Amino acid sequence: MTSFVAVSPPIGPLEYTIGRNGFETGPYQFVQSPDCGYATTITVTNLPPEPFIVHNRDRRTFTLSQTTDQSLIGVYLVTVRAEFF
Repeated sequence: MTSFVAVSPPIGPLEYTIGRNGFETGPYQFVQSPDCGYATTITVTNLPPEPFIVHNRDRRTFTLSQTTDQSLIGVYLVTVRAEFF
């Protein structure tokens, strides 16, 4: 294998205003070049609590739910990492 890269558009930055409609991002994708058939493990860290933001590993999407909970206001630096084995 010579490279392992994200080929989808960047996931973020994402902005959400409290009280507005929720939305879904993605899907995102990582590709091996050339394809060696290794299984890919996706790890997500620093994600805000569910159900505000839900990561769907199978679909490789993030869903931001509508909320009025002001305790969720803030900046979240989320890391999406792909590893192959």
